[in-house]
Amino acid sequence: MAPVLRLLLVALALAVLPQGIAAAQMTAPDPERIDGHATALSGDRIRINGAELALYGIDAPELGQTCWTARHREYDCGATAREMLTRLLGSDPITCWSYGAGSDTEEVGRCFRGTADLGGIMVMRGWARAQRGLSHRYDAAEARAQMDRAGMWSGTSEAPWVWRARNGQ
Repeated sequence: MAPVLRLLLVALALAVLPQGIAAAQMTAPDPERIDGHATALSGDRIRINGAELALYGIDAPELGQTCWTARHREYDCGATAREMLTRLLGSDPITCWSYGAGSDTEEVGRCFRGTADLGGIMVMRGWARAQRGLSHRYDAAEARAQMDRAGMWSGTSEAPWVWRARNGQ
């Protein structure tokens, strides 16, 4: 096999491997389906039928986290992200697939309004970031949001995990 082709195959395998691991984590054990009306607790957490779920594969700013607009105006981007998720939830029933406890023991799941993936929309609109350590599912949506200067990307923001570390959370 030509060295260039071998290198391309190795690169492809490395790119797919983390996504495959994340997909395996999401398929075992069988996910629990939860249907109902949901409330946004933050930009990446909801309450549905009494269960609290973190939206799989995304990380939104924390409530109280400060971001800046393109005109250097300060705003609470965590509250704005929660407002966006509240709008996305609307009054329609939501379907979630809970995969149990994630790496930090909180319950995680993917949630949909009809066929719309709520986590993907939050990233695509620039109000959450892809959680690359867990999945690459939303990397392209994040890149597009950055390119379009959508949501937080229209100004300046700190990654939620950096803000939490800096603020002892």
